[in-house]
Amino acid sequence: KHISEKHSHATETDCRVTLEHIDSIPESSEKTILQCLFDITHNQTFDSSTLESQLIKEDLLTSLAKKVIQSLQSCSNDMTTARNKLIKLLAEVRPLDIAETQYLVDKTIEASKLIQGQEIVLFVGPTGAGKTTTILFLSGAELVLEQYEYAPGKSVPHITAKEPLKYEAMRPLKTSPLSKSETRYIYPISIPVRDIIPGASGNITFCDAAGSGDLAGAEVDIANTVGLVNALAKCNSVKIVCLVSYVGMGSRSEGITDIAHLLSELLPDIKSRLPSISYCFTKFQPDFKLTDRLVEVRTTMNNRDVVDPAVDAILNDMIKKTRNRESLFLLNPLTDSPEDFVQELLDQEPIKYPDSAFSIAIGKETRATIQKQ
Repeated sequence: KHISEKHSHATETDCRVTLEHIDSIPESSEKTILQCLFDITHNQTFDSSTLESQLIKEDLLTSLAKKVIQSLQSCSNDMTTARNKLIKLLAEVRPLDIAETQYLVDKTIEASKLIQGQEIVLFVGPTGAGKTTTILFLSGAELVLEQYEYAPGKSVPHITAKEPLKYEAMRPLKTSPLSKSETRYIYPISIPVRDIIPGASGNITFCDAAGSGDLAGAEVDIANTVGLVNALAKCNSVKIVCLVSYVGMGSRSEGITDIAHLLSELLPDIKSRLPSISYCFTKFQPDFKLTDRLVEVRTTMNNRDVVDPAVDAILNDMIKKTRNRESLFLLNPLTDSPEDFVQELLDQEPIKYPDSAFSIAIGKETRATIQKQ
């Protein structure tokens, strides 16, 4: 149901697929599609003549597959359309991209070397919550609001960092205007605290991570959990910033309970870890009654027959920390100063011995994808 978002990085993945890799795959629909994608990327041509018979042989000729086969016959000169059609079909015949998963795990392992022995601040939350934008803001980047045209005559507002960047290390931090995950694996950025708080000493290391939730894709979810937990184990200490956006909160505030479940799975002993968690609420109006909404969510949740103790503890912690301090946690990266929130992070209690604190937490969508594989 989220194929186009899930494979938004497919062009990048196609370029990494080599003929040697394709040759190593047994005769299958996956191999045929990958060969077509390789030819499109490198030769601007493709031959899908054997694809239909291969799909029939594997009993994979679904209604979507039939539509793709028909459309490929009419777009032999339109490589972009052909590639997009093949990517959709590939997502159906191969729910989980093992090669992409391994690539992302390897990149996470590389990043773990950069945070080994460090005291880091880890940003977690669903895709589109604004983790990367918030890190840029807290790092002192000058942010501007632009209009991103995603189709002729159609645009959406998009916050982006203004050039020249304050630190070259900011360059890989890319924001997306369309609520899709640009961050595919963890990325740390370390800055001098004095650049944010005059007179302060030392550095602070912010760690961007891929978004949770089904839009990120199973490959990212697996790499982000397995690789992330292993990377965090090598840190000296970890502080958590949990992001929730206005849109992500949902009409029934289900986003709050979703992020609470994520935290409780990532940190099994969640109640003792609450002092190490801060919350950041993004894309809200400055006069939004945040604490009142959180209390409403808690009341609704407590009226149910079964209440998850971990979720209840996190929700109570949100209410406690935001009460009478809403302006601190309702961040507006265009108008606010990062100084107060960075000071809050410096004062926050860290999770020490992270090698025993974190647990692998894979989402429901990813579990379902693995079962299909």
